[in-house]
Order: sequence, then structure tokens, then C-alpha cells
Amino acid sequence: MVWDIETGECCVEVNREHEQIRSISLRGDTIAWTTESHVYRQSTIDVRTGVSYEKQIDIGHTKLIREAPDGKRIATILSTARKAMVWEVETGRGQELNGPAGRIEELSWRPDGKWIAGTS
Repeated sequence: MVWDIETGECCVEVNREHEQIRSISLRGDTIAWTTESHVYRQSTIDVRTGVSYEKQIDIGHTKLIREAPDGKRIATILSTARKAMVWEVETGRGQELNGPAGRIEELSWRPDGKWIAGTS
């Protein structure tokens, strides 16, 4: 759900009848979420009319997902190998991030979206 903080009223209800939503983020009028079916969905919703447009990416089993500040890419940590991946939302293309050996535990985008920090 999306709430108006000033009124406390619900503006948008994100309802996935047969899917459990694991994580959700909001940026402007864009709502993005991952589901138990391991699909990333980015939906642009007009809060007044409820009209939406949705993009989907099959990101596999993930432990964590972080959207880039501009919403054009997402970073994920794969559940089993704990490797970091970056995905382009428009194309669905993914790229593994290389680095020191170890299990990645957390990711954070730099505000301009050029770098990602991670912990292992």
C-alpha cells in the first residue's frame, strides 16, 4: 500500500492475489516490488486514476534488491552464492559484479547511481 503521510489515507493498494510481495520501494509515482516468485516488477501508477504500466525481470532467488536512484537499474544479491548482480530494468539484462571473494550481505547505491557499495 501507499499512504499519504499528511492524511494517513491509503492512496494505492498493491494487490497481488496469488503472489507474496517480499519487498517494495517508492520513487515519485513509481512503485517497484519483488515477489516470492522471484520476479522484479516495476509499475508506474497514477495515484489518482490507478492506471499502471508494468515491467518485469526474472531475477532468480534473491536475498536483497536495491533500486538505482534513477530507477533504470537494480542491484541484487543472489540467495545461494551471495553474489551481486546489476540489472537493466528496460532490457532485463543482468551483469555479475566482480570483486574479492566472500559472501555479499548488503548493497547501497551512490546518489548519482555510478557506484554501488557492498559489504561482505
